[in-house]
Amino acid sequence: MRKWEGKLLWMGSFLFLLFTLKGIGLTWDEPFYMLYPQKYFEWFSHPKFSSIEKFFPDEVHPPLGKYIIGTSIRLFSWFLPPLVAARVSIILLSASFIYLTYWIGKAILGREAGIFSALNLLLMPRVFGHMHLATLDITLSLFFLLATWAFYRGLEEIKWSLLFGVIWGLCISVKASGLFLLPPLILWSILAKRKDSLKNFFFAFTISPLLFFLLWPRMWVHTFFHLRQYIYHQIYRLHIPVYYFGKVYTHSPPPWHYPWIMLLFTLPPVTLFLILLGLRKIKGNPDLQIFIFPPLFFLFLVSLPQAAKSDGIRLFLPVFPFLSILAGCGFKFLYSKIKNRGFLLLLPSFVSLLLLHPYYLSYYNLLCGGLKGAEKLGMEITYWGDAMNMKVFNFINTHSPPFCTISFYPAGHLQTKFYSILGFLKGGRKGVDTIRENSFLIVLQRREGLFNEKCRKILKESKPLYCLEKDGVWLVYIFKGKVD
Repeated sequence: MRKWEGKLLWMGSFLFLLFTLKGIGLTWDEPFYMLYPQKYFEWFSHPKFSSIEKFFPDEVHPPLGKYIIGTSIRLFSWFLPPLVAARVSIILLSASFIYLTYWIGKAILGREAGIFSALNLLLMPRVFGHMHLATLDITLSLFFLLATWAFYRGLEEIKWSLLFGVIWGLCISVKASGLFLLPPLILWSILAKRKDSLKNFFFAFTISPLLFFLLWPRMWVHTFFHLRQYIYHQIYRLHIPVYYFGKVYTHSPPPWHYPWIMLLFTLPPVTLFLILLGLRKIKGNPDLQIFIFPPLFFLFLVSLPQAAKSDGIRLFLPVFPFLSILAGCGFKFLYSKIKNRGFLLLLPSFVSLLLLHPYYLSYYNLLCGGLKGAEKLGMEITYWGDAMNMKVFNFINTHSPPFCTISFYPAGHLQTKFYSILGFLKGGRKGVDTIRENSFLIVLQRREGLFNEKCRKILKESKPLYCLEKDGVWLVYIFKGKVD
């Protein structure tokens, strides 16, 4: 049985994620990652340097994550709906992510702690939610963890040093956040006085940049201009207004404590306890401390005054496998006292997933009073459109005439177009991302940070025709249109 436990863990994770996919709405970013890969396939079918600018005029992120999603669509869309076909790639990667966490946890903490670390990561409600979505964040998190492991192994074996260069190159080819891994590893190497890490950095500064450029056609022409443009975009990102403790931060990011409060309110309480216990136990082990530096550095960067802070935990998702391994360290201490009963500590998280389905990105723990308590505290209840599922569209399609206009707000422009492309809106109904006077229905997603005066007026003066709620907290309202 022990021989097969890793494979069983992978398969169990994959099936659990697949069977819980139903009911999760199209999120804000998914249309971009479904549409953009088609440009790559079209260009690669007739590659010309002269046409690169035409095909890829404004890429925000490197292409590796989009290659993966696009390949998934090509492989599975002949028998699956396009959105499901796109999401299957991330579910496959997520199962591998869980297996990797088990593998690392087992290697450094022992078998039982490895199993717990993996299951604990899987059952973190918000992480679990992201594991269903065709976006870049899980892919980044997987490579972020794998690169750290390769760095650790590379201290002893040159082949792992080489692999570190390759894997970190893949990591930075998903999102710019992959760059956040190298500084804490350099810092750890200095503090731990590990000269044997130099070979890792050699490959990081040679192979990784080469892979980054080879994988991104946009960098093949006007390289310095496009690189400068890419760096500029990362430094001067578009600010997204955020609703945090009852205040809308319109012109500047929320305070420094945003990521720490989100961790406090969105990690299961048992996990928080085990993380604190794990910190005490890992204190005397310099080698294991290498797995503390990356998440702490990442959280430090996100805490900086002008750092982007929005979308709950999404922008610092790579820290969660490290936190889960740290919780596994705490579990190892408890396991020596309570043995297999310790796995019952995962039960509250599992029950939370069952009760919350499919609104995993709206999870808040008991420390803030759950979803109802988060509402009272003035936290963002939902933000990415995942609550806009077929319950909402079934109401729209049965309570509006064909070929009418439906306003969705707040929503992405491409997101509303995809509501028709994917067949969610039927009968020629057209979705728009603004509140229009000629709209037959107005659909409000609960994202207070982006509410405008029209939203507030509708909420104050109109009675909804339909309410999608969870635990007595509204997520989506539908109103009659033609509002002045």
